[in-house]
Amino acid sequence: MTEAVRLDDHDRFHELSALANAGVLSSAEWAELKGHLQFCEPCREVHEQYRLLAREGIPGLAALHNSEQEEINWDDAATRQKLLARIRKEDRRSQELSRFLPA
Repeated sequence: MTEAVRLDDHDRFHELSALANAGVLSSAEWAELKGHLQFCEPCREVHEQYRLLAREGIPGLAALHNSEQEEINWDDAATRQKLLARIRKEDRRSQELSRFLPA
């Protein structure tokens, strides 16, 4: 199996993790994801991150958004740059880790 295919496979499990935390997986997809998560630490980490976002992050953001004290002219440029830098860093880390996966 080539590295590109392995990355595509992990992308699929990342997507399944997001969908699982939204509660929209079929039983076959859930079984496939659970089987993969048993032996893939990087995908377990991603799954846990999605779980944390679904259970804590999104409800917290929704509460902030609905707050009457929300700043109308908030400049999110610095926050956006930090977020994108972290995403790039995690993407590089995932790619580095994928080199150690069996072919």
